[in-house]
Amino acid sequence: MTANGTISIHPPASIHSPGTWYLESRISSQHVASAADVLAEGDEVTALVRRTEPGSRVELTTRELEPEPGDMLREPQLVYSRAPQEALPKVGDLVMGTVTSIKPLGAFVDLGSGLIGLLAASNFSASPVTNLEEFMSIGDEVTAQVKKVNNKEKRQVSLSTKVLEPEAGDMLRDPKAVYQRADETARMRREALPKVYDLVSGRVAAIRPSRGAYIDLGSGVVGRLMIRDVSASPVTTDLGQLMAVGDEVKAQVKTVDKGTFQVWLSTKVLEPEPGDMLRDPKTVYERAEETWRLRREALPKPGDLVAGKVMSVVPSGAWLDLGKSVPGFLHVSRISSQHVDSAADVLAEGDEVTALVRRTEPGSRVELSVQELEPQPGTEGN
Repeated sequence: MTANGTISIHPPASIHSPGTWYLESRISSQHVASAADVLAEGDEVTALVRRTEPGSRVELTTRELEPEPGDMLREPQLVYSRAPQEALPKVGDLVMGTVTSIKPLGAFVDLGSGLIGLLAASNFSASPVTNLEEFMSIGDEVTAQVKKVNNKEKRQVSLSTKVLEPEAGDMLRDPKAVYQRADETARMRREALPKVYDLVSGRVAAIRPSRGAYIDLGSGVVGRLMIRDVSASPVTTDLGQLMAVGDEVKAQVKTVDKGTFQVWLSTKVLEPEPGDMLRDPKTVYERAEETWRLRREALPKPGDLVAGKVMSVVPSGAWLDLGKSVPGFLHVSRISSQHVDSAADVLAEGDEVTALVRRTEPGSRVELSVQELEPQPGTEGN
């Protein structure tokens, strides 16, 4: 039973039955007072597997299968009939499938329900792979993690098995053991992930001179230190002149993706002065805890006025560089008292913005608003 597959249960588990569990809160995205209002014993149910607890139960959901919110309350049979088209795994899900073909760049895996997974050679193992056919054959059963949903219409996803390796290279030595331990490894990796804003230390595992460095944080977690996050001053030299493989590094966690176990780091937020990482990185690391503490204490408070520059714009809002250890986020609903369809209609990268602090989340962001600064409703206040 795969995490993304559809299943039929008889009788339905609206009243839990051995080996199954159906939560009322997962029947529909709209409120369901009682499962009996929607389901009856003997009904055939198609559902999505949320989680499997070996020897205990399988948790199910139909909420994600609804084309429109509430469809399970109106036309459950329509939801079931469309399930194979609607059900797609999410990034981070574990899926199982069968290898159907192997190409130089990777293998194609049939995940069932018309879903095709691409396991690129670069995502097979943390150790280099030159020929996948040395480690797998057509017809092999594979367990992998969903890395990316590439095309919803064509039902194609990218897969990774290297994130499931307890130790780098395990997929080359004993892939079946990796598959057997996949659930346990994924759980342990998630538990080991640091939180946004945490101060972490690790050792440089690899350097990509023009892109950044990979930092081994332990417990199988690898942090990415992009070259733009090394220093507030532009890095114009080879990154290998600032650090070497094996060097100990201290950095602040910038972003965490719990689905793919990816962690992005920053050392520039630990610089007492811009460019210190280029002049004396060891001193930056030695003073990291003090700098980190002072920056945290210096975060703006609700009601403060702050100025910043727009770093990026997404439909839901804009991210601002406030010159602090965490960015500011201006939600589209807080841009103006009048309706704004998209933040891009009002803001662009590089714009200077003055905003009011609504809330500070030390581990992630500062929530902003310019709505209250408008001289008149619908006019810009910056």
